Amino acid sequence: MGKKVIDVVPKNSMIFEIDPEKLDEILNDLKKNYNNDKIIINISSSGYGYAINPRTEEEFKEKYSLSEEDFKKVMDDMLFILISLVTGKEERIFKKYGGSEEVTPVLTRIKQSMSNLIESLRFKLFCKTQYLEDFSWDISIRVRQSGGIKMQFPLSVIKMSFSKANSPLFPFLDESNSITFECNLHDIEMMIESLEEIKNALDEFHKEEEKK
Repeated sequence: MGKKVIDVVPKNSMIFEIDPEKLDEILNDLKKNYNNDKIIINISSSGYGYAINPRTEEEFKEKYSLSEEDFKKVMDDMLFILISLVTGKEERIFKKYGGSEEVTPVLTRIKQSMSNLIESLRFKLFCKTQYLEDFSWDISIRVRQSGGIKMQFPLSVIKMSFSKANSPLFPFLDESNSITFECNLHDIEMMIESLEEIKNALDEFHKEEEKK
């Protein structure tokens, strides 16, 4: 016997009932809040989940006139679809929601609008060591008095914070996951040169993948 294809989206799947323009607004808000760390989506080999800033959740529900239950449905649907795309298991989406006309347009919209977010989550899933979570820098002028001569030396203080791959959901960063170091202009120039080489190598890889 062949597999049975569901023709109608499950009634509790709100995301497929949303007007396309409104859905675009919701997707843009989700991206913006994700980029501002107001929504955290964490994925690892042990599972996935999300956390949202309480104030952001209330603003979201008010803006789109969503009840607590409806908001949860939208987020659950969105997370399920995103994780299925991240893990390359798109067939799960059709298995759950069916092959109806409502599913494909929504799926296409999500793929296009959330491509960078999907790429970010996929990177975190495949990362085996640590990934860069935050990056900050400052310029400092060091002053030293020697033999009556005042010397000034400009340098940069760089701080990088990391999260461990496949760690428990929503780990808090602490100093053990951060490094702070100082460098001069020559160091910066060497780093830029090396980073350009890395960028070019990754660009070439992406170009080859696009040809396939």
